[in-house]
Amino acid sequence: MTFEEIWRAVPGVLSEMTTEFVRKANEHFIKDPTSQVTACSLLALRELSLLRGAEQLLKPDTFDSYDVLMRAFMETHNLLSTFRFDDEQKRVHIGKWFANKGKDTWQANNKEIETFLTGAGAYDLQLARQWGIFSGLSHPTAKAAHNSTSILARTTLPEHRREDLSQAFREKRADYCSSLGGFFITATYDLEGWIDLGFDISRMPLAETFRMEAPAVVMPMLGQLNEGQKKVNPRR
Repeated sequence: MTFEEIWRAVPGVLSEMTTEFVRKANEHFIKDPTSQVTACSLLALRELSLLRGAEQLLKPDTFDSYDVLMRAFMETHNLLSTFRFDDEQKRVHIGKWFANKGKDTWQANNKEIETFLTGAGAYDLQLARQWGIFSGLSHPTAKAAHNSTSILARTTLPEHRREDLSQAFREKRADYCSSLGGFFITATYDLEGWIDLGFDISRMPLAETFRMEAPAVVMPMLGQLNEGQKKVNPRR
């Protein structure tokens, strides 16, 4: 598949995931509104909502705002990964999260997640590095301000109108596809040590195809493809 074919598949993938995630989250919530699976389902829906919003920002004049929204996505993604651990300590954490008790109950332990997923043979997430990238671009740093200025200058200053930002725009879309595929794995696949959230992959055939096909196309564009990476096995 080409990148353009991958990108055209995004709306269908989002639609499938929304239908299935809402369906299952509703079942969990009705059964127990403060259970571990409910907490994970709520976070999955927040991630999905943020991705739907980020997709709308990926246009030439608005993609500068993408990094700000994706920091919120990463925070949610890491907390979902944390809440999937099948141990009592995490259930206590979830109880405090629901009750909004304790300091920073919304924060995840990135190192713990990365160690777990790498050890499980999933992939090297390099969460700390990714967090640094999005944090830097979501804060009013000099680099972030220069990025915003370049985009806006193209619409007003004659000397900047010919500035080509197509490569940066293409990389943002590639990053989005990588984030969407990674989120699908984290929310729907079972690794030993994680609880089962019950999302039905068979109800999301476009999303599963996207998960299989997208990495080979988008990861080389991001310069992150490692030949030794292992693939996770889907729950069947």
